[in-house]
Amino acid sequence: MTTIKVPKNVRDRLIAIADERGRGTTLAAVLTDLLDKHETDKTRDRLAYLEVVAAALSPERRRVLPGMIAGLG
Repeated sequence: MTTIKVPKNVRDRLIAIADERGRGTTLAAVLTDLLDKHETDKTRDRLAYLEVVAAALSPERRRVLPGMIAGLG
């Protein structure tokens, strides 16, 4: 296990989230969930961007998008 130094206000916010989730919730679980949510949101934003780009492209150029989307995974 690694120790990470964080500002007190950040630690207090993380502890508050853990307390909201109930007994037995660890800070590690809270951090893992926050990272998962961040990665999910980032992927969702990329896909939304690609949809906008696809709508702006001509039909011939749109054919390359499935390869671009597959590369995001």
